[in-house]
Amino acid sequence: FNLTGVPLGEYTIKSKVKYTSREGELRFVTDQDSFKITPEPITLGTVLFAKVWLFAVWQYLAALLLLGLLVAAAHKGKEYWELHKKYQHIIVDHRLLPQPGERSAYVGLIAETHIRAFINLESLTTHTIIAGATGGGKTISAQDIVEEALDHNVAVVVFDPTGQWSGFLRPCTDKSMLKLYPHFGMSIHDAKGYKGNIFHIENPREYLDLQSRIKPGFINIINISKIDPKELDIFVANTIRQIFKMNLPESKTLKTLFVYDEVHRLLPKFGGSGAGFIQIERACREFRKWGVGVLLVSQVLSDFVGEIKANINTEIQMRTKSEGDLERVKNKYGDAILHALIKASVGTGMIQNAEYNKGRPYLISFRPLKHSPQRLSDKELNLYSKYNNQLADIEYQIQQLKDLKQDTFDVELELKLAKDKLMEGKFTMVDIYIDGLVTKLKSQFAAAGATPKQRQIKLIPQEEIEADIAIAQKERERYTQEMIKKHGKDYFENKKKGIEKPPAPKEPKKSEDPVLHFLERQRAKGLTDDQIKKKLLEHGWKEKQIEKLFKKEEQEKKKEKPSKDPLAELQLRLNALMAKVEAKKKEGKDLTLEIDTVTLPGDVKLALASKDKQKAQQLLKKMDEIEQKHNLR
Repeated sequence: FNLTGVPLGEYTIKSKVKYTSREGELRFVTDQDSFKITPEPITLGTVLFAKVWLFAVWQYLAALLLLGLLVAAAHKGKEYWELHKKYQHIIVDHRLLPQPGERSAYVGLIAETHIRAFINLESLTTHTIIAGATGGGKTISAQDIVEEALDHNVAVVVFDPTGQWSGFLRPCTDKSMLKLYPHFGMSIHDAKGYKGNIFHIENPREYLDLQSRIKPGFINIINISKIDPKELDIFVANTIRQIFKMNLPESKTLKTLFVYDEVHRLLPKFGGSGAGFIQIERACREFRKWGVGVLLVSQVLSDFVGEIKANINTEIQMRTKSEGDLERVKNKYGDAILHALIKASVGTGMIQNAEYNKGRPYLISFRPLKHSPQRLSDKELNLYSKYNNQLADIEYQIQQLKDLKQDTFDVELELKLAKDKLMEGKFTMVDIYIDGLVTKLKSQFAAAGATPKQRQIKLIPQEEIEADIAIAQKERERYTQEMIKKHGKDYFENKKKGIEKPPAPKEPKKSEDPVLHFLERQRAKGLTDDQIKKKLLEHGWKEKQIEKLFKKEEQEKKKEKPSKDPLAELQLRLNALMAKVEAKKKEGKDLTLEIDTVTLPGDVKLALASKDKQKAQQLLKKMDEIEQKHNLR
């Protein structure tokens, strides 16, 4: 019987059978029996195979077990990742890096993190040099910076010897580049081309009229691929001379960025005469006051010495095979940075600026480009050259009509529209405007009874360029003598190798034990013992293990020799203490009433100014007591 749905209880079942006997007699047989319907016994099998909504119970349990294993594996993987990072020996205090803001340029991520990396745009006025081997990512890093400058309404002029920068005028459509966008928090809608123009220069002494071409938020690309490499020095000297002649107003913010690509060609070892190099030194010394930044892109960096290095505050080193650059990095920044740079992926490079990370270098993975990474075709480049020449001829004729007292309002308006369309890459519209302008100008000259003169390319006299180079040379000689007198005759050779006088500060000694080094890195981030303990507990550590770890760390510290000079330790200890107090405040525990955060820094400043070692020792002892009392060790 199917008893599904029958209520529980006692039941009686009766049966009656009717049949015919052999004798043909009709007979009846009756019977009855009682039974109970009771709940089905609950067993493990019935529970596991019971269906709840869409699946059986055992399937839900299996899914929970799998999820638990995945979470545990993720925690272990995170712990392993923390201890085995490629760049784990590099100390990065994220609080001391440029933060998001109106004048911050987003250039990528801090290597091996998801923390966004920025460059302060105003720091570009103290100039930047980017170096690296071909294919190492130096062009990408340089173009990231230029994109950000344009997005912040800075005018950009690029001196391009290869045509590679022409892709700025078109949006990125490269699939390999676009697929990197999500990793850097970018959307496909971020891909865009920038407004600008491409000019072709064949004579190194040509007058560029930079002042009329510079426009906020626009990029002007000066293609110099047809200039003889032996004359690049003259061209660079000419451009810098023209910038000096522009009489720009002083500015504390970045207004214009000049980019010199493949600048290593100016060095004598690459065939340069040194003239352009000397002028760049002069530019790096004086351009800042006008809000003008210089961005140099080179295959090598170690050969740039003298004032050109003294006046460049941001250094970006991408992957390189140059023995000179590798030796310089090792001597200046230590083995940890050298090994990180050698192991760095394409597009990841070292950045160093005295204002970032206490002057310590760190690594950035530069973001993908918004514009096209491919250069424009020769056909498109030739069209820019053709139309720019035609528009320059028209502009010259309009000036002649103005000299003849003719009304030029309409043609000047059309000329402006034609230039705007050329900057947008709308060649068909440019053609239409030029045809109309040629016809109108012909009529106006006929009406005026005059014949237009042919435009001649204006050249800067060679002697004027040479005179400026001679002035820069004298200033360089004076500087060289001053440095030798001050630092010794080996000063420039040491600079080339990365050996500074006084020597660059050494990074703190790192523990060979990876777990102890993990503690050091957490403390560098400003974490307190409680925060580190919480992190270790999350990773599966037990209380006793953590206690032993902290004791081991304490023992290691005792082995190290204490600083002989308390003054040298004082400011560092104060900075560390203030960072811990700030961290506690973020956790909701404000210690500013219990710890005098005003008087203490004042006392430290006074002790340092007076070089009072006794007072310094007293303050160090006081800070020890504060850390012990409030569990800030």
